[in-house]
Amino acid sequence: LYIIRGIDSIWVGSRQITAADLPAGFVDFGSGGLSAVPYLALIALAVLVATAYYLKHYGSGRELYALGSNPEAARLAGIPVRKRILAAYTFCGGLAGLAGVLYLARFGNVDSGTGTGYELTVVSAVVVGGVVFTGGSGSVYGAALGALLLTSINSVLPALGVSSVWVLAINGVLLLLAIAVDRIVALRVAAALNALNARKRRPASARTGVGPAVESAAEPAAEPVVEKKGEARA
Repeated sequence: LYIIRGIDSIWVGSRQITAADLPAGFVDFGSGGLSAVPYLALIALAVLVATAYYLKHYGSGRELYALGSNPEAARLAGIPVRKRILAAYTFCGGLAGLAGVLYLARFGNVDSGTGTGYELTVVSAVVVGGVVFTGGSGSVYGAALGALLLTSINSVLPALGVSSVWVLAINGVLLLLAIAVDRIVALRVAAALNALNARKRRPASARTGVGPAVESAAEPAAEPVVEKKGEARA
């Protein structure tokens, strides 16, 4: 992250893009909308729905969940792991570029340092939204709700006079709490599955509580053998 950011700063230099450098229609688009709904929100909603539909209804989208759950098992199942990971990072980079364009349209001012510090906020929003930190579970809609929650917190706290430093600290605490809850739930689910598997592996007598002594007692007793005198002599 810091290497790419340093290269970007060297490449861009001290240049800054302002509203005066942009077409008037682009700036108007960033502040306009349909009725009370901004155009930027509509674009974000369209990307959200399209991504969620792809992850749910396309095989390559479902394979991303398999990669997050167990990359080695996904590889053994025939999933092209490297190809899917490369595609996911490429798509993520494209969405980051789209977010930068929308940010420029909204605020009309960017430089090489724009967006610095958003990494923690994004990770916190995703994890708070129910996406498992280790991968394999979660939804785009949950991540969007987490982003909406953190955005609301980051907007309300400064309005209440809370320092921006404390806002970052609160985001970090929310991230830690979300990860802790996620790990606790995962451990409990794993323990329940282990107990269920152990119960299935036990013999039927152990599961029903009927031991060998009880089973033998339940069997009919053998009739006593009475020898006749002649047969005994023979």
